[in-house]
Amino acid sequence: MQKKYIPIMSNGEPFPRQIINTIQQKIFIALIDSAFKQTLLSQAASILCALVILLGFFTPNSDNTLLFDWFAFFISVALFRIILNVVYKAQKNTESHLQLWTILFLVGATLGGCSWGIAGSMLFAHGTELQRTFIIILLAGVTSGAVMALTAQLVAALVFISAALLPLIVYLIMRVHGGIYDVFEVAVSAYYLYTIVIAIKANKLTTNNFRLCFENEVLLNDLTQVRSQLEIKNKQLEVAATHDPLTGLANRHLFEVSLSSAIQRADRNKKLLAVFYIDLDNFKSVNDVYGHQVGDLFLKVIAERMRNNIRASDMISRLGGDEFTVIMEDFKDTKDISKVASHVCKIISEPFIIDGVQYGICVSIGISIYPLDSNDADTLIKNADDSMYAVKQAGGNNYRYFSNPDATEHDPAMNVNS
Repeated sequence: MQKKYIPIMSNGEPFPRQIINTIQQKIFIALIDSAFKQTLLSQAASILCALVILLGFFTPNSDNTLLFDWFAFFISVALFRIILNVVYKAQKNTESHLQLWTILFLVGATLGGCSWGIAGSMLFAHGTELQRTFIIILLAGVTSGAVMALTAQLVAALVFISAALLPLIVYLIMRVHGGIYDVFEVAVSAYYLYTIVIAIKANKLTTNNFRLCFENEVLLNDLTQVRSQLEIKNKQLEVAATHDPLTGLANRHLFEVSLSSAIQRADRNKKLLAVFYIDLDNFKSVNDVYGHQVGDLFLKVIAERMRNNIRASDMISRLGGDEFTVIMEDFKDTKDISKVASHVCKIISEPFIIDGVQYGICVSIGISIYPLDSNDADTLIKNADDSMYAVKQAGGNNYRYFSNPDATEHDPAMNVNS
């Protein structure tokens, strides 16, 4: 026994009931739209067939009233269905009256089937054997075309086929017997049942095609959302892996990778590169006296001050605790570095207020330069770190170059205390 098909979302869960209802509504709309789209072509073909019958059954110098009445009825029905199609397409909002349009379409299909049923019974009764054979063949062609044109509306298709063929079948059973007509009776009855089966299968196939189409749209949107969420998660993971969660600055890993890349650029462009190693003076006492929450606010304020006062092209990172680094590229001479170092000492030492309380702190900065102090990233970092500790031992709130440890004492441009 074949299992019932259940659409599955990307998370492995079946479609929610709300989505299934929406899909059902879309299928209903698509089916009525598809049915109306076939109307003009099918009516054009039907009118052509009716003209053929009119010409084939017209007999000069005889009473053709029944023929003309049938043709007038047929044309009236065809015009009704064409006008109905035009009005439907002209409506801007047909979704709010889908049941009405479905009923109107069914009425048109019923009248259309009746018009062919009249031709298959009343005209058949007054025709010659050749004309009768011709009507049977024509009805077979018309109903087979109706199966395709009305496949989106199963009830309309079944009503049309039944209205077109049953009058002829009844007439053959009740009125005509013997010879070729017994063959016609069996053939038309078998053909009627065959078209009913084909109409049901065609409608099921059409409905399933629309269902798969709309389900695929839902799945595509679902996968798109999942992909967007994954991209966001990946970016968040990337940021978490490369940035300090407290300050948002680059972390140690990103700093080391960036320093290696910066050294390669400096070597390729024959430029100098400076590494700042920054440590807050007496920051441990801030945590001990005011608590880690205030200490974290300290670090955030300091990070923001450096971010706002150092070039965007220079990379700032937090290595952990109260240690920060800066990679400074593309400078002309050490005077530019000294200006930056002096400015960093100044902006960080400026008092700031947290929850109504004024605080202040100073920094010690060690500086190493590529390639003057080393060609190796780890050595540059160690040299800058050593210089920073030398500043701390000298009292802090200053900066010092590794290649000239006495510069803070003899060069006013390099001493913020002078």
